Amino acid sequence: MKKQKGFGLISILLIISALLLTAGGVIVWHGRSFPQPSPGSEPTSLTVPSENTSNPLLPATQTLTGTWKLIAYKNLATGVIETEPEDIERSIVIEFRDDGKNGKLQGHTIINTVNGDYEIFDGNKIKVLRFGGSKAGEGWAWGYKFWDAIRQSSSYQVKGNSLFIYFSNDKELMEFVRK
Repeated sequence: MKKQKGFGLISILLIISALLLTAGGVIVWHGRSFPQPSPGSEPTSLTVPSENTSNPLLPATQTLTGTWKLIAYKNLATGVIETEPEDIERSIVIEFRDDGKNGKLQGHTIINTVNGDYEIFDGNKIKVLRFGGSKAGEGWAWGYKFWDAIRQSSSYQVKGNSLFIYFSNDKELMEFVRK
């Protein structure tokens, strides 16, 4: 195992915090204030709130918020790519809205309107909690496949104007472009 040289980020933050406390400053950590103890009181130690165990330097979970058009299904095991048929009446377009944890989706398949709820987790994991609408007259494999794929969503990735939603235990994906 490789030994790290120098001070780690936490060590540096603790040193700065101690200096601020001795100089009469107030430390603010994740929205909480830790003021200097009153004169004559016993020294106190700085504790980081235990409910926040995530690394503040790592990027936050990406949001899916936006309106996205489905352009392809890809099977990652076989390499088979299925693109949107040219002769469909309209593209599958879904609007996602979330707060970085809980979200709603709405939009349309080739024929019908759809909506649902989803939850996103650290590591860009996703779980569709509810998805529904009408399948009446769908008649296209492209649209039916979307119904199955969105319900099996397991993770996602946003790269610029592209959204990739993985399904079938991350063995397949849906590729969307931002509208």
